[in-house]
Amino acid sequence: MRKYLDGQAVHSAVRAIVADLTCPCCSSQPSAKQVLAKLPAELKRDPRTIGAHIRQVVAELEEQK
Repeated sequence: MRKYLDGQAVHSAVRAIVADLTCPCCSSQPSAKQVLAKLPAELKRDPRTIGAHIRQVVAELEEQK
């Protein structure tokens, strides 16, 4: 259960950072390195994991449009 909650915390943080860093004019998404730089130390993960979260967040945002 703890890992699930940790994953949810990371996902929420990535969602907020992606929303903040996404360019409104061209909708380009931030890189995993950019997101990792903004994540708090306790939420930092492997860049591949962060990349997966970014792709999931972008897909969720596309569904909402």
